[in-house]
Amino acid sequence: MAPSSSRSRRSSPLYGLSDELRYFTRFESGQNYDEGLSSGDGYHAMGYYQFDNRYGLGEFLDGCYQYNPSTYSMFAQFEGVDLESATLHDASGLTDLGSRLDAAWHAAYAASPSEFSALQDAYAYDTYYTAARSGFSSVVGGSLDDRGDYVRGLCWGLCNLYGQTGWKRFLSLGSISSAMDDQTLAYALCQAVIDYYSTGGGSSSVWRSGYVSRYQQERSLCLSYGYADADGYAASSAGGVLAAGTYEIEASSNTAQVLDVVGGSNASGANVQLYASNGTGAQAWVVTVASGGYCTIANRGSGKVLDVAGGIARWGTNVQQWDQNGSRAQLWVARTNGDGSVTFHSALGQGLVLDLSGASTANGTNVQVWSENDSPAQRFACADELTRRAAGNKGGAVLGSGCYTVSTGLSSSKVLDVSGAGLLDMANVQVYSRNDTVAQTWYVSVDAKGFVTLTDVGSGKVLDVAGGSPLSGTNAWQYAGNGSAAQRWAVERNADGTLTLWSALGNGQVLDVAGGSSADGANVWTYASNGSAAQRWAFSPHDVLSGGTYEFAPSAARASRLDVAGGSGTDGANVQIWSRNGTAAQRWSVSSAGSGAYSIRNVGSGKCLDVAGASSQAGTNVWQFAPNGSRAQVWQLVMGTDGLRVQSALGTTLDVSGGASEDGTNVQAWTANGTEAQVWCPVAA
Repeated sequence: MAPSSSRSRRSSPLYGLSDELRYFTRFESGQNYDEGLSSGDGYHAMGYYQFDNRYGLGEFLDGCYQYNPSTYSMFAQFEGVDLESATLHDASGLTDLGSRLDAAWHAAYAASPSEFSALQDAYAYDTYYTAARSGFSSVVGGSLDDRGDYVRGLCWGLCNLYGQTGWKRFLSLGSISSAMDDQTLAYALCQAVIDYYSTGGGSSSVWRSGYVSRYQQERSLCLSYGYADADGYAASSAGGVLAAGTYEIEASSNTAQVLDVVGGSNASGANVQLYASNGTGAQAWVVTVASGGYCTIANRGSGKVLDVAGGIARWGTNVQQWDQNGSRAQLWVARTNGDGSVTFHSALGQGLVLDLSGASTANGTNVQVWSENDSPAQRFACADELTRRAAGNKGGAVLGSGCYTVSTGLSSSKVLDVSGAGLLDMANVQVYSRNDTVAQTWYVSVDAKGFVTLTDVGSGKVLDVAGGSPLSGTNAWQYAGNGSAAQRWAVERNADGTLTLWSALGNGQVLDVAGGSSADGANVWTYASNGSAAQRWAFSPHDVLSGGTYEFAPSAARASRLDVAGGSGTDGANVQIWSRNGTAAQRWSVSSAGSGAYSIRNVGSGKCLDVAGASSQAGTNVWQFAPNGSRAQVWQLVMGTDGLRVQSALGTTLDVSGGASEDGTNVQAWTANGTEAQVWCPVAA
């Protein structure tokens, strides 16, 4: 038996080939390196790659013997034997030659399983993989070596099974392109074989159904390898992905054009396209973190998720919306790029990405998946819907800091109100007929991003979404300021001059009057934006306090009041805090002194709240004294996000000594320090 001079042969074992690269042999030998002669290939083939006696088996045996004559001495008996035309099996079973060949193969494997397996890998790789690589380069262009191992294994297997001519035929039939991603290539190549035999290709009808079945299985297996690769990519990308939130997803090359559900449809299967931004729910996409680096992308208008039609892992597959089902067709890696744009990789294959058909940005441009090519058609600018809205109010451009009454678009006489003028956390927020009380006066503060916070002047508590829930129908109440998203709002001006307040919790929730009712006591909650009058609010500037009579509750002891000791009517009578008792000693008349200043006079005594000796020293006592027009009796009422502070014209602030809450605790003037001891809740008396 002389080796063929027309075929290269590796003279040493090849170790380390991946399982994915050799996967196709499960359809050849069941991946058994010790596979002997069997009926599976008509008693012609042996081993992991089913080397056939009519083609390369003799050459392989000779190569093993030459590599190590001692270990593979059992193959010496076949030297000079014409295996190519030999009969190895007849009606009686294996012939003598067939039996000796079968026994020799098993003996070779037993002598050195690892080495004999690696010699099979080497011969098959040099004989068929190199031919597959050459055929790929000549028909397709590009390098097969740059592909994933499962793609290389698929091509190797086709070349092994059909030879160079048949292998190249399927490359042509599948219209294989070097621009295809691995998943698309594997799908197209397997489909080419399936289509060829399904439509009567091949000389023998006996094998057609078998080949169709095999390549349906290979297609599924190859795609599963691609899924695993995608999972690895997702896990490795977890630190550089788009944060959860609600976004307008814009074409990076024309940010006025955004992803849109055709016609604002709520139906599964409705197409996704590019369309001019119009602010509707059909163009708002809620990104939710899934697991392993993946996310889902739900349309806020319909609640359906971005979905690759049919879960087909090939370029050109349409993208639609569909009911969420947790499939790979609905999972994405939203990978952020260096330029701030985002590329959306499908879990069906890391090389399959969201793409604008034809790289167009015109209205109606279809959205699909395509092989990643790093073009602008595959890069999107994701504008956080809330951040974008809030940014419009930077510096108070839409709604500035200050005190306001807030009327509903349902009726200008009905305003945002704290039920019962409550002072405690979780007091309900409602709409009520305007009465200009502190329960209806709201202090607006604007943060650096343009988000606003609304603090009730009466309670010092903040307008808050109960439990921080982003779901429609969540109640609005007041709660101690904590800076959370439940207390921040993005304001957006409407065409009629009113404002919509978008909750920073996202999910398209806005401040809303339940049921669109304008009745006194109608509840206020958050609800999905619908543009109705129940979601429109008018802000009218308002003084911190209107002239009138108030009790002042210290924030740290809200059942107590600012009090003249013993209800005294004398000059110099001390001012303290004391449990509320409804007496005139705890009631104070507030009147404007001009330029934002106020005088505060006790109703029982007629004396003014006064800083002893007109001293600006921290710790100076506060008492009552007859009106004298001095700066010791002039006060400014200053609102902050935590409530009202009463500041002396002398530069100090009304303060509960030591922040205590016991009856008789002294009230003094102290340097402003931001503590709760200097926050007061004015209660209309």
